[in-house]
Amino acid sequence: MRKAGRGGIIIAGIGSLPGVARSSDADFTAHQKETMECIADTAVPPTFEEDEWKPGAAEARAWELMNDPFYEVSRFIPYITWDIDIFCYLRYGMRFVDLDYDKREQVLLDREVRGGPGGTLAPAYRMTINIAKIAFFGGVINRVGTDYVGFTYEWWR
Repeated sequence: MRKAGRGGIIIAGIGSLPGVARSSDADFTAHQKETMECIADTAVPPTFEEDEWKPGAAEARAWELMNDPFYEVSRFIPYITWDIDIFCYLRYGMRFVDLDYDKREQVLLDREVRGGPGGTLAPAYRMTINIAKIAFFGGVINRVGTDYVGFTYEWWR
């Protein structure tokens, strides 16, 4: 602890610390969960190749990482879902989850750069998009993304 620096501490496994509450699906509305999964699938969409669907961030269970307090996205979920739906209602007259993929992609790019009042949510949008990519390409929860890109775990076994 002395080597961690003045006032600094090293934390490993924050979810296992006493007093650190983990979020659950019950902490969010069904619409909030659906919106966040739609954001994840817009960031890393499923694709249709060779007559079959290939996985996206939803299949990599990105929602579980977004919902994990370690990644700190969960505290922004109510603000992100409110902001993105207000933006979509004003621009398109419908919710984010009801837009087609091209419009969702445009909205997400806009929110990532100019997110929220005065741009205050832009970092939260970037974190959310990065968590979706980590879930898919990092194989944190399952291997659908890593298997899709051809990264094998043979060295790990």
